[in-house]
This record gives sequence, C-alpha cells and structure tokens, in this order.
Amino acid sequence: MKAVVDSNAIQYPEQRFLMLDQYLDQPHENVRTVRYASDQGGFLAGYLAAAITKSGVIGTFGEGDFFSVTDFLDGFEAGMHYYNQVHGTQVQLLGWDSATREGLFVSMFNTPGGYQTTQQLLVQGADVIFPVAWNVTGLGAITAVAEHREAYLIGSDVDYTKVFPQFSDYILTSVERRQDLSVIQAVDSLTQGNFEGGNHLGTLETGEVDLAPFYELEALVPRQIKSELEQLKSDIIAGKIQTKPGE
Repeated sequence: MKAVVDSNAIQYPEQRFLMLDQYLDQPHENVRTVRYASDQGGFLAGYLAAAITKSGVIGTFGEGDFFSVTDFLDGFEAGMHYYNQVHGTQVQLLGWDSATREGLFVSMFNTPGGYQTTQQLLVQGADVIFPVAWNVTGLGAITAVAEHREAYLIGSDVDYTKVFPQFSDYILTSVERRQDLSVIQAVDSLTQGNFEGGNHLGTLETGEVDLAPFYELEALVPRQIKSELEQLKSDIIAGKIQTKPGE
C-alpha cells in the first residue's frame, strides 16, 4: 500500500491522499498519513482490567507481531503495572512481555485461533482478556469468554459491543482506533482549505483513540475507577504519564 500511494502521490501532485495506519518513509505535502497511539488506549484498558479482575490474572494476545498490534500490548501492560503501583496490588499479565518482546500471537489475520488462544488464557486463570484482534479472530475470543461465563473481554480497534451485540454481557469496553474520525478530519480540512500532508498521530487528545462505553457492564465498574480513568486520560494527554514500558 505504501509503495502504491507514494508513486501515485508523485504522479498526481494536485490530488490529495489519506492513508490510515501507516507512515510514508518520505512524506509528501499531498498525502496525509495517520497512525494511532494505541498504547494510550491500551494503558487505560490495562488499568481497568487490573481493577476488575478477581483472580489477579489478566491475559492478552495479538493478531500478528506488528507495531499496530504490539502498541496495544505495550500500553495494556503499562496500565496494569501502573494500577499495581497505585493500589499496591500484584495483578499479573499473561500473553505479553514488553521486556523480551515475546507474547502470544495467532498465526494470521481472521483465524479461528482466537478461540483456542483465549481458552488457553482462561485455563491459566485469566478472567479479563484483551485480544488485539477482531473479525473472525475476535469472534472466537469473545465466544470462548462467553462460554466460560466467569470472565470479561476488552475489545480492540473497533467497538466490540456494536460488532458483537449478542455478547454484550461479557464485553467490558473496547480500545477504539477511530478511523472514522480520521477520515472526517481529513475531509473537513479539504472543505476548509487547510489540508496538510505529512505524518499525523491519532491520540486520546485528538479523539482518534479512546475507550468505548461500558454499556451493559456500566454497574460493574466502580465509580472510583471511572474517576481514576478520567484522571489518567487527562494526565496522559498532558504528558504526565508515559504509556509504553521503559519510556
């Protein structure tokens, strides 16, 4: 995709382009590229998972070992550690270790492996699962959680409750990458005559990364934790909290 956009941007300099989830190696004035600070949303999810777990074990896995996946995982781990630090707990994470860069990954996109991988985490005691995957893989994950009946899932990329409403009783929230807003912002800039090419990062501050509502599980999240999440969001936007391990 990068090579195609790059060559066409040069061939058609008057045309404007928007490319999501990638940066060009050599930015162009007529190409707006967007990546997402998924670690920021993942941090909030990790904090929430650590607050909700009853077993003291949470789990995650990725749909491929790519930056767009591991950014979620890094933030999720960092959020869990921050909760442990603030509350003096010892919640543990299965499925990802940012220090070694090793974790659980399914072999390819849209694979039934999400079901088996989630079952593996549940057997090991995790009761909040964060699959950085959706579509077929995500459906397998939420199916395994629903069959278990004593666990919850946090979705990624899209609002899982809207995609899988039949499982809303088990979907705590989702870390959304709001690509719809990225498109709207780009179109607005065209109509207003201030389109700017180059690399753009979607963040909590821009609204292009955020947690979805709790929906059916609103009552499950204590009021104090909701307040802490709002403060964390403000602190992340202000640069007071780093959302990747080691930063």
